[in-house]
Amino acid sequence: MGNPADSIIMHLAQRFPTCFQVYQGRRRALKIGIHEDIRAVLNGEIAPEDLSTALHRYTSNDVYLDNLRTGTARIDLSGKPAGLVTTKEALFAQKILDRRKKQRAARKKPPAPSVKRDSLAELKAAGAKRRGACGM
Repeated sequence: MGNPADSIIMHLAQRFPTCFQVYQGRRRALKIGIHEDIRAVLNGEIAPEDLSTALHRYTSNDVYLDNLRTGTARIDLSGKPAGLVTTKEALFAQKILDRRKKQRAARKKPPAPSVKRDSLAELKAAGAKRRGACGM
């Protein structure tokens, strides 16, 4: 974790283990406005802009976005339900994921054309033919 936001995420996961997860596959939908709760509890321990960057990194992760499904419970700092993911939020998350998928596909190089390789016997025959044509 070389990014400063990753260090903050790790700190949040240690401080609020039922809410924040370092392992991306375990991330759950967070309560809307959770940044206010964090600031109130940590009382200036993390600069607001750094917290905002870390939360953006946490919530823009593909797995997090994929877990935003209509009706999924959002959680507060103690891991308790605090609202539900709306259809609008789920559709927005899916739109982001679809756009990323298209961007990744566009960046992929097309496969190299298949090249027929001569067998060893064919190479030897071609060499013999060349030697015979040269008069060797």
